Amino acid sequence: MTKLAKFIESTQVRNFIIGVIIFNAIILGLETSLTMMSNFGGFIQSLDKICLLIFVVELALKLVAYRFRFFTNWWNIFDTLVVAVSLVPSGGSFTVLRAIFYIGSVISTKLFGASFPEWFGTLGQSAYSLFQIMTLESWSMGIVRPVMEVYPYAWVFFVPFIVITTFAVVNLLVGLIVNSMQDAHHEDEHAKALAHRDELMLRLDAIEKKLDRLSK
Repeated sequence: MTKLAKFIESTQVRNFIIGVIIFNAIILGLETSLTMMSNFGGFIQSLDKICLLIFVVELALKLVAYRFRFFTNWWNIFDTLVVAVSLVPSGGSFTVLRAIFYIGSVISTKLFGASFPEWFGTLGQSAYSLFQIMTLESWSMGIVRPVMEVYPYAWVFFVPFIVITTFAVVNLLVGLIVNSMQDAHHEDEHAKALAHRDELMLRLDAIEKKLDRLSK
């Protein structure tokens, strides 16, 4: 492992990234407050951009350190997709989901990795397993119940994770639908405004011609 890879995988850097993710999730929460945005909107958005910059730098360092091996880790691919989406306006909600997945991956790796290395042996494997659980694809008999045979209280972790992530995904989908409907409504209103303007212009033109005839 290179010095750069050791640096990236060090406990200090991991804890720092986790801290930034949690902080960014808080910032995104503040962005939903009209009061906070009206008073500190510029400052809050600047902090959000700083967090996103840190995530981009983290990915760049990993690409340099691991090169093609970077893409053999499912967590890196997931991380890249989330950061890429976050670079698009209104993509911040995905960062909240990222925070949940990252923290959940760390916790599940620590709790279940020793007994179930094929599912929770690494952060990447944990993230993939948690993604499967979130989609409710064979989550109960396939993963959760076998884990609960060894760790009876594992449901304390899995049930809240399923509830939170499912709620987050539903919110994202609802948000996308609402935004699409709002955009369609705005386009419709804009089209109506243009049609009304054209009608007014025709009427004004008719009035102008009528006045021109009367003045002769």
